[in-house]
Amino acid sequence: MQLRKGQILFAVIHHSAKLNQYTAEEVLRVQKAMGYATYAYNTLIEPDGKVVPGRDRKYRGAHTYVEGASDPQYWNENSLGYCLVWNGEEAPFPNVMYKSLAKELYKDGFTAAQIRLHRELKATACPGRYFDKAKLLNYLEREWEGAMAKTDYDNHWAKSDIDSVKKLGLMAGYDANTFKPDQPVTRAELAAVINRLYNKLK
Repeated sequence: MQLRKGQILFAVIHHSAKLNQYTAEEVLRVQKAMGYATYAYNTLIEPDGKVVPGRDRKYRGAHTYVEGASDPQYWNENSLGYCLVWNGEEAPFPNVMYKSLAKELYKDGFTAAQIRLHRELKATACPGRYFDKAKLLNYLEREWEGAMAKTDYDNHWAKSDIDSVKKLGLMAGYDANTFKPDQPVTRAELAAVINRLYNKLK
């Protein structure tokens, strides 16, 4: 596996395209049989909503190779892959899977503008005709709204500015409710913010 060199800018949503009784462990067994050292995806969501960690994020993903593109590895380098262990061509996804996926996307700091479906990037049905992107984004929006309802900066003079940079994905804070608004910014943190802003403006 190659170490990741790109910036994580997007989340790409997949399905396993197998029988809906599948588990993340079975996905791993199939992918190893295909020659992968580990999961192609960074996070997997099982039918009951259980979250299973996948490929270590320090390594380039193996979930979205776009053959014929000027940079076929762009999405593997610059995104995290999330796999719903379900066949979205055969049946609608359970709501619990959408909810769990939205929570994981929120924890990873992704906003609606950063979400991509596999089929939006290459010629594939993935994550299946039954996948409802609008439903996922609705749950994701609720996660952001809930997190912003009560924070450690509710009474801070810069609250509206902090809310804005969090929603834009420029700064994520320490967890859903902790931003530490008066803590000094390190040079590394400043570099990360400037780089995220640069990538959004490109």
